[in-house]
Amino acid sequence: GLKKKAAFVAVRASTGEVLAVVSDPGSYGFDQALDGAFPPGSTFKAVTSTALIDRGLLPSSPTSCPGSITAGGEVFRNAEGDAPVQNLAQAFTESCNTAFIGLATTRLDDASLPAAAAAYDIGKTPAMGLAAFGGDVPTPADQAALAATAIGQGHVLVSPLDMAMVAAAID
Repeated sequence: GLKKKAAFVAVRASTGEVLAVVSDPGSYGFDQALDGAFPPGSTFKAVTSTALIDRGLLPSSPTSCPGSITAGGEVFRNAEGDAPVQNLAQAFTESCNTAFIGLATTRLDDASLPAAAAAYDIGKTPAMGLAAFGGDVPTPADQAALAATAIGQGHVLVSPLDMAMVAAAID
């Protein structure tokens, strides 16, 4: 009974081959699974984790998940308050915004997240014979923008295809 737009992309993780693409009938004349440009939200934490690991962190690296955190004068909160996490792996499992913001703003520079996204070809137009949005992860202008980017908000835009390819690459 939901009337929301939906998109799905299935990718063979071993090869990166796109197996299926589905957009709901109300897509307004374009394939939102391939050509849509959406803020990825918490799914982007996989990219942020990559940047943090590239900077020497481990899944066991300590962190916490306070209910809120301030970065660049802007207050960020978790969707569901705080959670008892002790390390990066638990913060990822709980999808803790404040843990990722705290780690990103203390461990990453402005180029880290765009570079990690580029490692997954986000920002590169897919060559598949169909219109497809390659994504955009601009260099954050300040600490508040870095914090927003770390949790897939702010000016970050990707397609469902982009994030399916990230998941396939991590598999």
